Amino acid sequence: MGKVTDHKIQIYLDDGLYKQALKKAQTEQHSLAAVVRESLAAYVARPTSTEINEGYAKLDSLVGFISDGPDIAENHDKYASEKDW
Repeated sequence: MGKVTDHKIQIYLDDGLYKQALKKAQTEQHSLAAVVRESLAAYVARPTSTEINEGYAKLDSLVGFISDGPDIAENHDKYASEKDW
């Protein structure tokens, strides 16, 4: 904190959120500003819904990737009973 690149902002919090943030700051022995910075950093680091959907699309593209393999999904009971456990 205190670097030339730091930016000062002003935000408004409803009473409930303010009290929750203040309690967290007191519990963790941090300033309220530190709690807000940490929370904002965690929020912006989360993947966006677009990024999540793109990840699911990549997984979906793997479905049927090995189409010539055994019919394990259809005959799993048969294969399990043949297994020498």
